[in-house]
Amino acid sequence: MKSKLLFSFLFSIVCTTAQAQIWDEGENGDLSDDGSNPSGIFVLEPDTDNIIIANQVGNPRDVDFFTITVPQDFELTELVVVNYQSADNVAFIGIDNGANTDVDFNNPDPAVLLGGTTYGTASVGNDILPTMGTLGNSIGFTPPLPEGDY
Repeated sequence: MKSKLLFSFLFSIVCTTAQAQIWDEGENGDLSDDGSNPSGIFVLEPDTDNIIIANQVGNPRDVDFFTITVPQDFELTELVVVNYQSADNVAFIGIDNGANTDVDFNNPDPAVLLGGTTYGTASVGNDILPTMGTLGNSIGFTPPLPEGDY
């Protein structure tokens, strides 16, 4: 039986309980702008908060690529938006299989993504993982996501 992980974000990614594991772009540096060489691998730790705080500002918008690993014998069951602060009403988050991606987010093709969705202030407090699995003509998935790299 697989154990369950909760994955949330402010654009943050959180897996609840004990001592937090945090990557904050404001303190730790900018996340990668290159999908073929993403930041991470951030291994989601059970029984702790796993937080990635991204600042996607600028013109053109800063695009951030990072890899998370759902550890062996665990599964990702939720992706909950914890906070959203932006002058824009909506943002996009995509997910792909593997430790890197060749998706061009300046001209994305949903057919090559595992999934994705738009989110914003209306999404705060909601699990967006099921919605991510139903993006247009993406590959698609039904949560939970099994162990592996995303």
